[in-house]
Amino acid sequence: MGILDHIKNGLIEVWDDVYNARLDDKAAPDLGDLLKGEEEPIYSNAKEFFNRTYLTKAMEDLIEDIAETLKSGKGGAIYLLTSLFGGGKTHTQIALYHAFSNPATLKEINEQLAAKIAEAGKPTIIVMDGSRSDLIPHPKEPYKAEGFTIKTIWGMLAYRLGAYSKVKHLDNEKAPAPDVTVLKSILSETKEPTLILMDEIVHYVFNMDKSLDLKDYADKVLLFLDYLSRAVEDTPKTALVASIQAEYRKVEGQKKLLEEEMFAGYAGKVLRNLSRESTKTIIPVSPDDVAKVLQKRIFKKIPENEAWKARDELYKKYRELPELFGVESDWQYSTETGRIATAKETYPFHPKYIEVLQEFVTRNRDLQKTRDAIRITRKVVRRTLRLKKDASFIMPWHIDLKDNDIRTRILTQS
Repeated sequence: MGILDHIKNGLIEVWDDVYNARLDDKAAPDLGDLLKGEEEPIYSNAKEFFNRTYLTKAMEDLIEDIAETLKSGKGGAIYLLTSLFGGGKTHTQIALYHAFSNPATLKEINEQLAAKIAEAGKPTIIVMDGSRSDLIPHPKEPYKAEGFTIKTIWGMLAYRLGAYSKVKHLDNEKAPAPDVTVLKSILSETKEPTLILMDEIVHYVFNMDKSLDLKDYADKVLLFLDYLSRAVEDTPKTALVASIQAEYRKVEGQKKLLEEEMFAGYAGKVLRNLSRESTKTIIPVSPDDVAKVLQKRIFKKIPENEAWKARDELYKKYRELPELFGVESDWQYSTETGRIATAKETYPFHPKYIEVLQEFVTRNRDLQKTRDAIRITRKVVRRTLRLKKDASFIMPWHIDLKDNDIRTRILTQS
């Protein structure tokens, strides 16, 4: 029996949203839309979100570390989510938002993590999305509310923490950024633990610097980030999580910072200004995680016994025809870290499907890693179900470039 038969009989279940082509582009959720209640339910509803989210080891460790920071009185901590576009940074920010807003929804998939969050106490969560002026304003697009006109990133942080009066005199592009002492005073304003989620901050700095009228302000923003990281480090029960479009890789044996081409120079500056002795750099989704992410995001149910049976039947065929299929190592997928993924682990995807997909989304600079791996796979699964040609696994050739919908996603300008 193949995948289609298993779906027909209810042994395998596909998430309903996968059938909706309109939601393909929502493989990239928006933290600002989530806060405003404008995001799709698969992201805005915490239970639905965690049902479709594979918590990588890096994400689990991050949640645990933040819970300990918010519980401890020893000082704050800075966590930098680093990867190029589509590396799971915003998705991780949303996971943190839901986990610390409503730990009960996390309990169903990880009771231990939910308990640690509950011990830390419910924090004040400040969402700062640099792509939206209503979440991080700037002098040319201020935020107006309750009689206030807020013009700067530091003004908005103070406002969200109920301490705007402490920086009101500095809330304009001509004033200097508030120093560490002032920022520590602002962070200490709330009695609850404080979690600051900062997304698209590189976009924000880039846009300010590219505006002729705001170049001086852009420099002050970078200085503010430096002061803020120092203030967070010295403030108990405070955590700052920032997303940065850059990642460290080994190039010819040397550790090198790679930045998105558009933000070359800017991402590195933001990273350096937010880095302190205690700062932790996190890659949310590693190449080892991709198969699990796809399984969780596309399929509601995958029975383990069927995965074992499919693997055994596949390998039996392969062993009967070694002249066609080679040795066992040829049937599997070796990740960038050298880890071997077997057909049982990747089911209902063949290991080679994951390998080919990884080639597409990492070699083509127009594609965005995990984000486009999900988009492509949604299209592939829909097409497979529509054509009703059954197979034991989703194979590399199911990424059919004769299909216009799939081709236009993969074959880009580059």
